[in-house]
Amino acid sequence: WHRNCARLTTPSTVSVCAVINRPAMATVAAGGGDAVVMVWQNVVIEDGTVSSDSVQPIVHKSSITYSVSFDPSDRLLATGGSNGLLCVFDLERPNLDETHAVSRIEAHEQDVNQALFSPDGTLLGTSSDDRTGKLFDMETCQPLFTLTNHKDIVRGGCFSDTGQIWATSSDDSTIRLWDVRTGEETAMAEGKGFLVSCSFQPGGSRYVAVASSNSFVSVYDTRNMRDMVAQQPFEDYVRVVAFSPDGEMLLCGTDCRAHMWAFNATSSTSDLATVGNDSADEDAVPVPAVAATNVVTTDRGSAVRGACWSSSASHVLTGADKVRVISPLGGLVGTLAASSPTDFHSVAYSQQLLPPK
Repeated sequence: WHRNCARLTTPSTVSVCAVINRPAMATVAAGGGDAVVMVWQNVVIEDGTVSSDSVQPIVHKSSITYSVSFDPSDRLLATGGSNGLLCVFDLERPNLDETHAVSRIEAHEQDVNQALFSPDGTLLGTSSDDRTGKLFDMETCQPLFTLTNHKDIVRGGCFSDTGQIWATSSDDSTIRLWDVRTGEETAMAEGKGFLVSCSFQPGGSRYVAVASSNSFVSVYDTRNMRDMVAQQPFEDYVRVVAFSPDGEMLLCGTDCRAHMWAFNATSSTSDLATVGNDSADEDAVPVPAVAATNVVTTDRGSAVRGACWSSSASHVLTGADKVRVISPLGGLVGTLAASSPTDFHSVAYSQQLLPPK
């Protein structure tokens, strides 16, 4: 199987004697509060250990880098931070600093909180403290649309797996869906508290999860955003959510912990629990039975601000005082640390197969 899950065929006369399961080599990027984006290359997660033979800092003029994102080719890295600037770096070039970025875009008047490539790499979606989101054409590096319906800071953003919808979540307690072809808002749901992060479920993007400052993660049906299909309470401020690549797990990062939430939207009626919007029976909505498991605890005061999954969904990476690599089954596997102490606000993962030995 190819890493993109395309079936590889062989002539009928060829006998396949063995399948070699080689470890994966990855590049991990994390942005923090010290004006440096750390890039760990040749990262191997194998046999309960994490190793990297190369780490390279990217000096970034933003005092805080809130977002890092790889494009689908895993060659380009986009960063956004506290000066409203977007930078795109070619990781195959020798010089990785802001002056050598392949693109530098004055994207927003205030902080860029999220910057993500679309699934086909043609667009870059952003969210900002200036109460707007934007969609950029990566061929011209020019904004196609400015999304202006939010009334407060726009913190979260995510693309559907088809790339046709860009979602934004905001301190105005709303999550909004936008058609990337027109820039028009197509749907909206209102939650409670600051809605700080959002994530589409892969496999059709029917569901979108959103994290709230009031310590809840809610999941909505995108066909009718008034339908909340699941809600999970936590003890702390939920800062980040991310669906696994197979859509079966939801990673939730709080002030001191990373949690896994087993999400099954096809549960039978007998498996359903009930969550009330205001503890009133008439407002109650059925939700799938879920399990939220505390996977790993960070040091008190070190919040999980960024999180992502490995391509195979076998591991989770969280950004806090260091980048932690976590197995959903076995807990903490290892860490990736910077040369100087920092709090990581974002983390991204890209993967390729190791060459044969």
